[in-house]
Amino acid sequence: MISYLKGKVANINKNSGNRVTLILEVNQIGYELQIPRRLLQELPAASEEMV
Repeated sequence: MISYLKGKVANINKNSGNRVTLILEVNQIGYELQIPRRLLQELPAASEEMV
């Protein structure tokens, strides 16, 4: 299990329904994360670092 990831927002995909996929780049590895739609408002702009 992964406790947290710290990296840059590479991409955000808004799919049909409530599914939102975030690509977070950490040390040149892209992690695809499913996040709730309400979290979109709290995300930094693309290429900004987040935890």
